[in-house]
Amino acid sequence: MKANLASVPVRHLETRTLTGINCLVIDTSQLFCEATATLLSNRANALLNVTKASTDQALTVIAESKPDIVLIGPNIDPQEAFELVWQIKEEFPTVRIIALGLDSEEDRILDLIEAGVADYLLRHESVDDLLRTIVAVSQGRSLCCGRIMARVFSRISQLSQTYGQKPVSTGTPTFREKEILALMARGFSNKEIALSLDITPSTVKNHVHKILSKFGVDSREEAVRYCFQTGILKNVDRN
Repeated sequence: MKANLASVPVRHLETRTLTGINCLVIDTSQLFCEATATLLSNRANALLNVTKASTDQALTVIAESKPDIVLIGPNIDPQEAFELVWQIKEEFPTVRIIALGLDSEEDRILDLIEAGVADYLLRHESVDDLLRTIVAVSQGRSLCCGRIMARVFSRISQLSQTYGQKPVSTGTPTFREKEILALMARGFSNKEIALSLDITPSTVKNHVHKILSKFGVDSREEAVRYCFQTGILKNVDRN
């Protein structure tokens, strides 16, 4: 459950809270993008400025349209959505992001929040719920439930307690991170890794940054050495 979503009817939201908010809907489904943009514009009486983009157009459209809030659709592959959030926050740090249509999987929600999502909507929630969330996020607030926020603060506390102790692993590398680590061990540059995995160099950069942070190290070499010492990388040819 989200916190107090039903407490304020949409018709009672002040006009000024919706006026001039620029939203961008991103999803792999053109139908979802168009339907969401239309529903939001109609429900908010056209006070919201809503545009849409596919995932491969996302960064270009953000640069051109300068949205206040980006809505990440539910049809995007979870790993791609995670990478996209990282890219957006890396290149456009002031943009606020809301993830749509999530299941009640707390670990995935936490991962997205860690990547830079400001708030989220679960699958069962409505357009009215989304409008309330957009207003809250535009004002720098979040409607996340208390349980999720408690876990967020717990994770922050754990990271602060271990800060400066090296090497310290704060989690198991994801499958994509292991792929990147294996290529790093072979001496690949970010550009070469991007070509090999068919992702963008900036996505590789984001993954490398998270890997270094996760292991509590300062360089790619330290990260690779740590992985071999701990057995995270096995049977990888370093030449």
